[in-house]
Amino acid sequence: MRSTPTEQRLTPWGWSLTGAILILLHVGLLSISTWFQYGQAVVDRPVGLMTGLMIVSGLVYLSAVWQLKRPFFGDPRWWAGMLAAGLLMRLAMMPSAPMMNDDFYRYLWDGALVAHGHSPYAYAPQEIVAGSATKKIGDLGDANAEVIERINHPWLRTIYPPIAQAAFGMAHIIAPGRILGLRLVWLCADALTLVLLASLLKSLGLPRHFLLIYWWNPLLIKEVYNSTHMEALILPFVAGALLLAVRNRNRASTVLLALGVGAKLWPVLLLPALIRRSNLSYRQGMAVGATFVAVSCAVTAPLLTRALDSSSGLRAYASHWEMNDSLYTLLHAAGAMLTPENPHTAARAIVGILLAGWIAWLCRTPAETGRQLCARALWSVAALFLLGPTQFPWYWIWLLPLLVVSPSPALLLLTATLPLYYLRFPMHELGYVSWFDFGLVWIQFGPSLVLLAWEAWRRFAIDAAPHTKALAIHEI
Repeated sequence: MRSTPTEQRLTPWGWSLTGAILILLHVGLLSISTWFQYGQAVVDRPVGLMTGLMIVSGLVYLSAVWQLKRPFFGDPRWWAGMLAAGLLMRLAMMPSAPMMNDDFYRYLWDGALVAHGHSPYAYAPQEIVAGSATKKIGDLGDANAEVIERINHPWLRTIYPPIAQAAFGMAHIIAPGRILGLRLVWLCADALTLVLLASLLKSLGLPRHFLLIYWWNPLLIKEVYNSTHMEALILPFVAGALLLAVRNRNRASTVLLALGVGAKLWPVLLLPALIRRSNLSYRQGMAVGATFVAVSCAVTAPLLTRALDSSSGLRAYASHWEMNDSLYTLLHAAGAMLTPENPHTAARAIVGILLAGWIAWLCRTPAETGRQLCARALWSVAALFLLGPTQFPWYWIWLLPLLVVSPSPALLLLTATLPLYYLRFPMHELGYVSWFDFGLVWIQFGPSLVLLAWEAWRRFAIDAAPHTKALAIHEI
């Protein structure tokens, strides 16, 4: 059916321009990636240029998201262009050299162990270099010497759960010892997430062109396809679990979420939202909880059984890891006043209490709709990110599938500000790291925190006025 002249005028042409600009910006990132060499001094790398390109990409992306408010008529050409542009951005990053990250070396080594039938939890990389491992593992280490030598924190055993390890092993089979194998596995997970989100939006009766929020996000593309972080692996589990829950397939939803914990532990926070739904009886809720505990314990057992070892990466991360944190800095200061000898323990206890209280408040009543369920999932994960001691840009990707369903301007704004994180490294080498930790970090998070406060006040004002409750935008 041909569009009317009015519809043609309202068809959002601006997306064509923003899509083209985003593609060019990713080509720019590809071109400068060759200037980043392993072992090179940070001050000799074009970190500022990379950061600038990422910030501009974030701002262009936000302009595209803003256009989602305009009338939309589902022109097939728009869909083809939107999907093609997002794919081209990803393909531009596929051959790029990693910029300012080396976590993938751990993935490569873990994948080699898994692909050859060895446990990745048995030895720390340093033990293998020292000759403490079995001969077979030692020989494998010799064949992957460069990878092992470049693993960060080599005295710690791997922190990644078994489902993630299976993906690392698959990547090794595809391209042994090469970063391309990881990126191809990430692409499969990424595409699956897009398909699941399309189904979720349809099930919720939401506009499916909101998929642009996910597919064009430049922070995801840089962190997954250039830095090669494994965050893409967890997203299909979360999107799939929510889709199945919306469709009242409770057992399958629970199992899928529990398997997601086997890729990364944080999806456990979504269990209360899954249980507290109006269509679940008390007995059904208990069954959901029991199923989740059984499956998640089974898939994380190899990691958790070694969690208390002195060389456990999970133990080290949980006890004292801290980087690029905003609100946690304040909680750490409070913890230092409570227990000067161990402020991290006190600060993490405060985070745990605040997080548990917040999720309990979110789930104080059963969720009546699928949108309400997804909104509760978003704000549970957002609280973990905003209160946590490690607010890495790639951790923000956890929120992205949920933002497709429940867009929050404050949280989406972080796409353009989180790249400032990378300036910490040259500032550290130049002796200005305190300027970053106590100043620039608030430029990253301050605008979003202020906007979040405004959004909360606006919602409170809407809810406080009975005659305007129907105007509420977000369901919690």
